[in-house]
Order: sequence, then structure tokens, then C-alpha cells
Amino acid sequence: MNQQKSKTYSIFGDLSVGEQRALIFVYFALALACLFSIEWSHFSFISFFIVLFLGVFAADFFSGLVHLYIDYRPLNYEKKFDLLYDYQGDRGSKEFIEMKSAIVSKANWFDHTVYSFKIHHRNAVSNLNFPYRDFFIQAAPICGILLFVSLFFSWVPPVHPWSSYLALFYVVLSVAAIHSDHIHVCAHGSTAMPLGAKVVRFLQKNKLIYSNKTHGLHHKDGLTGFCFVTGHANFAVNWICKKLLERGVINSDDWHGLPRSNNSVPQA
Repeated sequence: MNQQKSKTYSIFGDLSVGEQRALIFVYFALALACLFSIEWSHFSFISFFIVLFLGVFAADFFSGLVHLYIDYRPLNYEKKFDLLYDYQGDRGSKEFIEMKSAIVSKANWFDHTVYSFKIHHRNAVSNLNFPYRDFFIQAAPICGILLFVSLFFSWVPPVHPWSSYLALFYVVLSVAAIHSDHIHVCAHGSTAMPLGAKVVRFLQKNKLIYSNKTHGLHHKDGLTGFCFVTGHANFAVNWICKKLLERGVINSDDWHGLPRSNNSVPQA
């Protein structure tokens, strides 16, 4: 499919490539400042890896919850996103690009994010040619705040082992969470990030992160497999999804990008 991307559609607006790179530079400069500020003498080999694991697990869990929420957020029909979702022609055509530009210009970045998640379920290779920076921007604000939380624990006295542990925890949580979409697209075989794709395949081969089979089930029905960092927290997010469906808090029609039918019932 001929893919063409004209805008960033980010929380920051339509950023240029230079602005995206500058934001990435600022984020990692702040992350390095956080690591430099940590009192490393409080760590043993064991405590370091415990905090590292907990930070990655928390990133897997919370990013999975965000993914669950976006997946089950209905398309904005008032803004005509269903016209984009159900378009049957060439999505690289001038007609589609102009229609998409007109619809998105009257909506907000989150409406476009919801649409992008749903269209990806339908076309799993829809974002393989997007570069690193395009998967970085949306999560930057909240993940940046997490870095400031880390600095708080490092700078505000008294400094003791637990404050150092928390400082590292929030750095790991931030860095792992902001890369959840990168890991996801690399699991699909990103053409723009071939090295990342090789690393993810290695991790999958050694059963360190979720498998393609697990992720394939997510694309099939949206009942499982929401966690894209390692997948280790899927058991918890899958259970939350099941309970929300049973209680009618979320609806399977919304995951499929369909208007809710009058006879829709909660799915067990």
C-alpha cells in the first residue's frame, strides 16, 4: 500500500523534523541528567536489577492500560473519521490525502491517534516506514514529567536508599514507556528501524518479550495482548479488559471501529 504522511498530528501540533529531533535531544539530555543525579552508592547488584525489572514491568503495565483505552475509544464520527476508516480506495491517492487533511484539520491530535490505532488493526503494516521520531512525540509530555519526578527524588533531601531506588525506577519507567510503540512496530518488522527490528526478533526468539503469536491474537479481536514493552503485564491488562467488557464499560464494536449496534451486548 502506498503510504504518504503529510503531517505529524502530534500533541505539539505539526512539528518539523528539526523540531522533533530537538525534542528528542532535550528528552535524552534530561534522562542523562537524572541518571547522573542518582546516588549510585546505595545500589547493590541485586537491588539495581530489581528496580530495573520493576520499572520495565510498570512501563509495560501502564502503557498497556493506555493502549487499552485508546483501542476502545470510539472513532469520532462527528468529525467524519469513519470516512477515513472505511475508505476503500488507494490511501496514497490525492483524493484520500486531501480528504484526510480536511478531516484532521477540524479535529484534535487524539482523534487522529484513535483512528491510527484502529486502522493499524486492519492493516498491520500501515506504519512500518515511519521513522523513530514519529513514535516518540506523543508520549513525550507524560514521560518527561516522570523524569522530573526522578530528579525530585534525587535532589530533595534527605537522600537515602529508597529515594535513589525511586529515582532510578522513574527513569526506567519513562524510557521504557516512551519506547513501547517503537518496540511494537519493530515486532512488525519496521523498515525504517531495521536494527531495532533485529533486536526485537532476538528478544522474541529468546522468549524475553511477547511473541508474534501473542500479538497476532491482539490484532484478531482486541481481547488480549495490549502490553507492547515486554508483554509480561499482559495477564493483568487482559483481565482488566475482560472485566470492563463484561460490565459494559467498553464495547467490542468500538475496538472494531463500528458504530455501536442497538443489540450490542457486553462480551465475556
